[in-house]
Amino acid sequence: MSKIMEKIFSVVYAACILMLFYALYQFVSQPKETQFQQPRQKLYYKYVPPNISRSAAEVVWADSSEEIGKLCDIPGAYGCRIKDAEGERIIAPRPRNFNDLPALQTLGHEFLHTLGAQHD
Repeated sequence: MSKIMEKIFSVVYAACILMLFYALYQFVSQPKETQFQQPRQKLYYKYVPPNISRSAAEVVWADSSEEIGKLCDIPGAYGCRIKDAEGERIIAPRPRNFNDLPALQTLGHEFLHTLGAQHD
């Protein structure tokens, strides 16, 4: 009976070690916050919903808030939409992964503008 208990203990011990390494991997692989990925404080009070059902825009990824400010020509901007003779471009921070909600929020916000949405 003690041999069976030793095998069970060694399997449980190995499973615990694996879970610890997996938890450490998850912690280390989390993206680092960047300056332009801070929670948004501005609230919009006037909103005009989208009035176009289809749109196309080129997305230009930016890797820093300074780059976004230069591309948008608006210092401190989180992102922007540029409409000119070449078409529409969305300047947005590059999401680190699918859990990078501030970057994804900015991309969605700017795409709503390409669909005709407006705010104050």
